[in-house]
Amino acid sequence: MAPKLLEHTRERVLGHLEVKYLNDPVVGCLQHQNVKRYIDKCTEVCWFMSVQDPQLIMDGNKSHDERFDSNKHREYTKKGPYEEFVVWPVLYLYRGGPMMSKGVAQGAKKEIIGQQ
Repeated sequence: MAPKLLEHTRERVLGHLEVKYLNDPVVGCLQHQNVKRYIDKCTEVCWFMSVQDPQLIMDGNKSHDERFDSNKHREYTKKGPYEEFVVWPVLYLYRGGPMMSKGVAQGAKKEIIGQQ
């Protein structure tokens, strides 16, 4: 049963990406075998994280006025007191639980307002 659900989830993820990027040049990349394999692996990892009890949690949510927190993130290519964007989310053992892995975020020298 689980392998069929995983395969169905993989198909839904790829379909969602094709719809989301329909009018974007990136949609052509979704047909390359290497990209499809990468998407499949990402889907598989997320699947396994979600079926754990308790679920592993990836936290990539942030507001653009958030101050850079070096306890949660490593710097990407730029330093600064604010976060411009998250490159890789923080991984927690469970919601509200201990951090398993720091995320990676781009620093910014000033607040980035109005971008989401």
